[in-house]
Amino acid sequence: MKRIFLSTKRLYNWKLFWVLLGLNVPAAFALIPFALNLQNAFSETATSAAPGWEAMVLDRIVVLALIAVLGGIGLALSNRIGLGMPFVESWVRREPPPRRFRGIVAVGALVGIGCAVLILGLDYGVFRLPMLNMVQELGLKPPKGPVSPPLYGFLAAISAGVTEETMFRLL
Repeated sequence: MKRIFLSTKRLYNWKLFWVLLGLNVPAAFALIPFALNLQNAFSETATSAAPGWEAMVLDRIVVLALIAVLGGIGLALSNRIGLGMPFVESWVRREPPPRRFRGIVAVGALVGIGCAVLILGLDYGVFRLPMLNMVQELGLKPPKGPVSPPLYGFLAAISAGVTEETMFRLL
C-alpha cells in the first residue's frame, strides 16, 4: 500500500488556516436548527427553562473559538511531524490532489454506506423494541414520528462531519 507522505519542513500555511476556519463557520451554525427542534420536541411546555437560540449561538461561537485555537496549534504541529490534510492542502494550493484521492473517496463512501446500513439494521432489528419499552416504563411518551425534519438532521450531520474532522484530523 502506497502512503502519502508530507514534508516535515513546511511553513505554516495561513491560507489553509483561514480556509478551514471559513469552512467551519457555516458548519458550526448548521447544528442550531436541529438542536432547537430537538429541544422543542422534548420540552414539557413551551415555557420551560431550556436555553433558547441565544445560548446555542453563544455555544457555537465558543466551539468556533476552540476550533480556531486548537486547529491553529494542530496545523503548526502537523507541519513538524509530516501529518496534515493533504487533500485540503492541495485544494488550497490549487494543485491536483494526490493521485490516490479517488480510491480513498470510493473506499470512504462504501464504508460509510455500509456503516449506515448496519446502524439502521441494528436500530430497527435489535434496539428499537427495548428502547420503546424502557421509555414507556419511565412514563414518557415516545414520539409518533420523526423528531426533526430530514433537512435538520442532514445539516447536523454536515456540522458534525466538518467540525469534528477538523479537530480530530489536526489533533
